[in-house]
Amino acid sequence: MAPRAARPASPLRGSGDFHAWGDSNLYLRRQKDAIVLTIEHRAAPAPDPLRLQLGSGDDAHLAILDASVETHPRGDDEGDLDRLVLAKLAQADGPLTRAQLRAQLRVRNERLGDAMLRLAASGAVLREGDRWTVPVPTP
Repeated sequence: MAPRAARPASPLRGSGDFHAWGDSNLYLRRQKDAIVLTIEHRAAPAPDPLRLQLGSGDDAHLAILDASVETHPRGDDEGDLDRLVLAKLAQADGPLTRAQLRAQLRVRNERLGDAMLRLAASGAVLREGDRWTVPVPTP
């Protein structure tokens, strides 16, 4: 999702009503030379966004460029997200808030929360007030 909007429907006028109305919603947004299809479901997890391209000419068609949008680094399993979180925290100049992590990783709040709980339980991350960091090894 674009950093300017928490949900794909946010830029739409009356977006709260649109979002509440549908059980499943599809959003198309132009991104460089492709179209990004984002899918939301009320009662199921959303799949990764898809990059699409419209063909032209006699054999016009719709092609899926790849199964996930590269600007959304979402792994297929929990370990991928855990590794991404640890890498971001290790690269940071200091502790990061959950909002900063979400913005940099572009993941849903629920997925990030689950990852932070797993990492905190294993001791891989430490919470300092409202910020998160990786532990510094002691000599």
